[in-house]
Amino acid sequence: MTIQTLAPQPARRRSPLDNRVPPPILAALTGLVMAGASAALPAAPLPLAVRLSGFAATFLLAGAFGRPAIKAFVAAKTTINPVTIDQASTLVTTGI
Repeated sequence: MTIQTLAPQPARRRSPLDNRVPPPILAALTGLVMAGASAALPAAPLPLAVRLSGFAATFLLAGAFGRPAIKAFVAAKTTINPVTIDQASTLVTTGI
């Protein structure tokens, strides 16, 4: 794993493209939009086995990618919060 220590950066003006919405809020908003679309659009029913298989595959992939990524950030002793990226103490350049 390559770890680079970052020097403190002077304050800079935020760009409109900066990540200002915390990921859990963004996920909740996305869920609300999906619920609205589900109510407004016709259903395309899938068998329970297909739905459960899709859930299981998504859950396993999230763990396969998420766990090693978080482990690399913890090993580097830096933040995983994308909203406070300016507070990161190191830059993790390897891993997933």
